Amino acid sequence: NQAGRWIATYRHLSRLKGDSINSSLTRVGLTIKSSFEEAIDEGDAVSRALELGNIPAITLTSVLEDKLDTLVLLVDTIPGVSGAACQLGPLNTIIINRREMEGRRSFDMGHELFHLLTWDEMPPPYIDGNGDSPPHQKRVEQLANSFSSGLLMPRHAVENYVGKFPLPDSEDQFSTWIREAALYFHVSGQA
Repeated sequence: NQAGRWIATYRHLSRLKGDSINSSLTRVGLTIKSSFEEAIDEGDAVSRALELGNIPAITLTSVLEDKLDTLVLLVDTIPGVSGAACQLGPLNTIIINRREMEGRRSFDMGHELFHLLTWDEMPPPYIDGNGDSPPHQKRVEQLANSFSSGLLMPRHAVENYVGKFPLPDSEDQFSTWIREAALYFHVSGQA
């Protein structure tokens, strides 16, 4: 309800200024039956198509706002919510919890972009606090995570990074390598 008021206010003020409020997102060819690898590949392709560069997390917000006319709100969300995708008429919005760490915010933004791009094929559940998510929703969330990984860490950028900083030979150095790579890509170590 609170986000709906923010988005409605934005739409109203944009109309008063004479600005367009039509988001220009295309759709991606993923379905509930798509593999996680296909979702990663699609994220990689979207990253290249949007020309996000070698560290997509740095440019993602501005590209969403400038190229795709998507409203991005960094706000204090209710506890337990790190991000949300909203469609209100022709306006697409991504809401991100600004109190999360940078890597988490980046990953959530890619995750929510997936929901906007697959809205018709895999609509996210309306969260109203009444009832559980549909059984297939866990798979949709996993696909969204895979897409976000491909979007924020496209294959060419990861290969370039590994070329400069090869994987360590010992297993005890691997967690340090992951942390440093995550910092470089502005994502979480888990991502």
